[in-house]
Amino acid sequence: MSTTLSAFSADLSRLAATAAASTVTIGRNGRGSGIIIGTDEVLTSAHNLRDRTTAVTLPDGSEVQAEVVATDPHGDLAVLKAPTGDVTGPVLSSPETLGGLVVAAGGGKGNPRVAVGIVSSVDRRFRGPGGRAVAGAFEHDAALPKGASGGPVVDTAGRVVGINTHRTSTGYLARPFDESLLARIELLRSGRSVLPPALGVTLAPPHVAAKLRAAVGLEPADGALVRHVEEGSVADRSRIREGDLIVGIRTDDDTQSVDGPDTLQAALETVAGDEDFVVLVLRGAESVEVAVSR
Repeated sequence: MSTTLSAFSADLSRLAATAAASTVTIGRNGRGSGIIIGTDEVLTSAHNLRDRTTAVTLPDGSEVQAEVVATDPHGDLAVLKAPTGDVTGPVLSSPETLGGLVVAAGGGKGNPRVAVGIVSSVDRRFRGPGGRAVAGAFEHDAALPKGASGGPVVDTAGRVVGINTHRTSTGYLARPFDESLLARIELLRSGRSVLPPALGVTLAPPHVAAKLRAAVGLEPADGALVRHVEEGSVADRSRIREGDLIVGIRTDDDTQSVDGPDTLQAALETVAGDEDFVVLVLRGAESVEVAVSR
């Protein structure tokens, strides 16, 4: 039994060392954490940033100044450029399944904190700094303190499988390093910030939208109700109107239904570059197609 426990303890120590080796502290007061993902490259949560530059404390305790390369504010990600010395970054990989053992780390001003937990929930959702929903997160119950957002989650093979995002009552939510996230990170590393298409509208919450339609005698319908159109915006130029109920987004490749603000956001994020698309709306009881050209 003692031999088995000793081996288990040694394995955990190895994983903790792997997690700590790439963990940095963001900000002089340790407001967040980050992961060294390559030579002179640090990945962190966008909500940890306050400006275009920030102090970063490396695993050896030395403090350096970092510059923002690019950000994805809605996905709560940012890549920084900082002199990381000999630390070149870990292997990023897809996460363990539900119940998998993980070790998570958070910055500690040169003395990173680590904790052991399991993947306690998958396919979770949180909201980024801009209020947009981010789907596909997993939750682990490694008991890390505040300031661990942006830090790594390591699986039993020593691979970094997630980045901590939000502290919960029992642990942290983390974004998994799946193909989609890895592709997003490559964009950020190249200096391209990520901003999904914005229509320039204010939307009513679903329960408010339902009440407003009922108040004017319209049949119930799922969608995103436009409460305000910003002057000069894409929506304004395309003649989307206040009171329109957006029920779908159509591109050359696909049509996606919209049943509320979050699914509208998800649909818009699939529109590539400067691609034109069509917004499907209910204008009163009439179905209308609005061509959008940016």
